[in-house]
Amino acid sequence: MKTLLIKDIGEITIRKSNKAKRISIRITQGGEVQAILPPWAPYRSGKVFAQKKKDWILKHINKSGGFSGRKIIFTEYSNFKTWNHELVISREGQQKISFRISPGLVKIKVPEQFKIEDQDIQAFIQEAIIRTLRIEAIEYLPDRLKIISNKFDLKYEKLSLRNQKTLWGSCSARNNINLNVNLMRLPAHLIDYVLLHELVHTKHKNHGPGFWNTLNLYSGNAKEMASELKKYSILLMEPVS
Repeated sequence: MKTLLIKDIGEITIRKSNKAKRISIRITQGGEVQAILPPWAPYRSGKVFAQKKKDWILKHINKSGGFSGRKIIFTEYSNFKTWNHELVISREGQQKISFRISPGLVKIKVPEQFKIEDQDIQAFIQEAIIRTLRIEAIEYLPDRLKIISNKFDLKYEKLSLRNQKTLWGSCSARNNINLNVNLMRLPAHLIDYVLLHELVHTKHKNHGPGFWNTLNLYSGNAKEMASELKKYSILLMEPVS
């Protein structure tokens, strides 16, 4: 059995069953995604099959309400990437857990005697990812917001980048915009949608008809992108208590 993290889907478990005659996808009541393989099938075929069935998986996870609450467990086998970095977790003969962010890579070294599944280790890994996302957000979001602001003549005051738990972005009464660093886990068109969404709030402070009419005029398909955005969870994993 293997656990992988697949972009846009989240964590899936790939396991083999002697009863299976073909590859199939199963979603448990708790929202866990499982790829079931026949004994002869290689594990990589489960990942490929899940990627092909992405739309079906997201549709059924959304129906069950399991997507936003599913917990991601990072392991040596996790396949997790941000926009510009790949996560690599390795076992090392050292006393303390450590991480290093370098061009294209987030390298986390876990001592051999530690259990990666433990909450404190998972929290450390999550913090390394958040720092990486913050670096990427600083490099990308301010300039992108200025471009969209100038394009539609929607002026704002200040921009703040935060690791928020419930909002992708917000706009204050004084037109100060907050953006979530976790936006860097979204595809580019959804990042643009969130930025435009908050910029429109500089003109319309609520989600009334005027707001949606303006947003749809500028984006062309506001409701569709709002629905697509709901498929993504802001949290990397459940809060560690």
